[in-house]
Amino acid sequence: MPRDHIVTDHALVRYMERVNGVNIKALKDAILTDEHRRIILRGEQVTIVTNGIKLIYNNGNVITVVDV
Repeated sequence: MPRDHIVTDHALVRYMERVNGVNIKALKDAILTDEHRRIILRGEQVTIVTNGIKLIYNNGNVITVVDV
């Protein structure tokens, strides 16, 4: 079965960064605020709801972002 897209997420992020000028570090900083850092230190898996989105962390990493 053929895939619709063979572009990896990594390639997509690099394209957005290098071609579209998206500041990836600024986006990461917006997701992982200092307040979120303090919260995730409390547990292995944490869900934070902020600004209409749900951030799901596991072992200190954001594993997904979901609309609320």
